[in-house]
Amino acid sequence: QPEAALQPMSPVASALAMLPQASKGLLPQPAQQLMAAGSPLESLFFECQECAALKGRASALSQAVGVCRLQVSAIRDALSEAESAGSDAGAGADNDKPSTQPGSSAEPAAEPAAGTCTVADLSSSLEAAVEAAAEARERAIAARQDYASHVL
Repeated sequence: QPEAALQPMSPVASALAMLPQASKGLLPQPAQQLMAAGSPLESLFFECQECAALKGRASALSQAVGVCRLQVSAIRDALSEAESAGSDAGAGADNDKPSTQPGSSAEPAAEPAAGTCTVADLSSSLEAAVEAAAEARERAIAARQDYASHVL
C-alpha cells in the first residue's frame, strides 16, 4: 500500500516548508543554515529582483485598498451623522446653509460654509470613494496574480 510509505514531516521540515526566509531566527541554529545563501535549499527562500518588485507592487496596492476602505468608512460615518442631524432638525440639508441676521438685507450664501457638507455632497463623495476602492482592489488582485504567475 502506498499510504504505508508515507511518513509525517518532522517539525523542523514543516517549519522550513512554511516559514519565509525573514523568519529563520525562529528555527534551531542548524536549520537556520539551510535557509542561508549557498545552502542546497537556497532557491526555496530567496526571490529574484522581479519577484521582489512584483511583491512590493502588490503590497503597495493592498495598502491603497486599505486606505480607500478607511475613507469609505469615514464618509459613511459622516453621512450617517449628517442624515441624523438633518432628521433631528427637521429641515434636512438646508440646515447646513448659513442664515441671515434678522433685519439684514444680505442673502444667505448659495453654498454651504467652508468645512460643512450636505448629505448630497457626502453621498457623492461616498460613491466616488467606493468606486476608487473597487478599482484599487482590482489593481491589487491583478498585481498579486502577476506575482503568483512569475513565482510559479
